[in-house]
Amino acid sequence: MPDWGETSTAPWDDYATSVKHLIISDGITNVGSYAFDALTDLQSVKIAGSVTVLGEYAFSECRNLLAVAIGEGSSLQNIDQYCFNWCTNLRYINIPDTVTELGNWAFGYCEALDRIMVN
Repeated sequence: MPDWGETSTAPWDDYATSVKHLIISDGITNVGSYAFDALTDLQSVKIAGSVTVLGEYAFSECRNLLAVAIGEGSSLQNIDQYCFNWCTNLRYINIPDTVTELGNWAFGYCEALDRIMVN
């Protein structure tokens, strides 16, 4: 999945206020920078075990996001900086023990985060 930026928007940005649940399917290896930032009604994300990188700002400002589930047998290695920044309602995430890099402020301002499962 390509990187997006402040000047180039993802093709699904027009649906930012209607996407509630997101499934990143098996076979995807990289969630690009800014890929799903500011999906204002997003509540849950399921990430396939094939994903190795969550890019910077990938889910930032998804203020209604409650939970992130990362697939069993995960290959995830990097959660880049600001990945979940300002996900103010995020309560739960499971982080596989394959993660070797956690970027600065990856969970900045996640004020409701009360459970991180490392497995």
